[in-house]
Amino acid sequence: MLAAFEDPSAALTAAEAVLWILEEWNTGKPEYADLRPAIGVHQGFVNFFGGTIHQSNTSNMAKRIQSEAKPGQILVSSVIYEALQNDPRFEFRFAGTYSLKNIPEPQDIYQASHGNPQTNPFGFVPAGMTCSFDAVVVPNQEFQTYQWAFVYIDVCESTRKFWKYGDQQAGRLIQDYQKLCHETFTACGSCYVKSCDGDQIIATFELDDIDSAAVSSIKILKDLFRRNVNFPPTKHIRAAIGIHCGEVVIHGDELVQTQDMCIGKAIQSQALADEILLSVDAARLLDPEILQYVAEYGLCQFPGISEPRELRTLKWFHASLRPSLLYPSRKKSPRFKSLYR
Repeated sequence: MLAAFEDPSAALTAAEAVLWILEEWNTGKPEYADLRPAIGVHQGFVNFFGGTIHQSNTSNMAKRIQSEAKPGQILVSSVIYEALQNDPRFEFRFAGTYSLKNIPEPQDIYQASHGNPQTNPFGFVPAGMTCSFDAVVVPNQEFQTYQWAFVYIDVCESTRKFWKYGDQQAGRLIQDYQKLCHETFTACGSCYVKSCDGDQIIATFELDDIDSAAVSSIKILKDLFRRNVNFPPTKHIRAAIGIHCGEVVIHGDELVQTQDMCIGKAIQSQALADEILLSVDAARLLDPEILQYVAEYGLCQFPGISEPRELRTLKWFHASLRPSLLYPSRKKSPRFKSLYR
């Protein structure tokens, strides 16, 4: 989750409030149901339009700081520390100087905590505001479960691009990439397409249409390759793709994380730039004409996933497919509107 505040003290108070609420929530629950998030806080310019917080240097930095935090820990940037170090409500401890992924300069990071650990931080919420479980309204929408094939795609080194070229130029590159992906997935008959978590996109397909998951991935990487030929290296967009199949759960228009989706994301994270990796489960369902371009990759162990996974790689740059695969005569209408802004 990503939240933005005008006041850094409000951001830090909210972060602490989340931990206090979940401390109550966890009471009496079994260990496997324990919810204890890791939190990162930074301050700067935020790209907000169309009702969405878009990727920026600020959000990238907050995410990289968050990735260094342990469960139940709040880490903040030196910018937050300098803004709030004299505020008696908070205490800070220097956590170290970190080399964050795709951020060239080392960053000083601090652990934040409440000045009085026995005092509920809700006491610092402005008068008139209340926080309680009773105040949380959950929309009355059903959870819909599907067995789908799905594609995860992410731009490689997008954080580095934002850091080097600035929010405006890098933001335009990401918008070009998102437009290309959404249009391609939709044209290939995707059931559901959504941009999430910066530049990450997930697209789902019916199991009997898993060939379109592979075909759309091939088309996107080929289109990006052709695009990059006409631009200087500073404006290249290169993506990594993972394909898997299994349980997908949707609540309203929002995805609910499942074990199979975690595996799909882990497969995508294993892929390098311009690479398509697939699970064995997905590969064995593909049309033989696509399967001839699939090769062994190896056994991979992913964090948080107990069993290692055998992966395959799709040699998309050699792929020459028959027109009926590339341009199916009949495509199903998407069940959900493409969630792209």
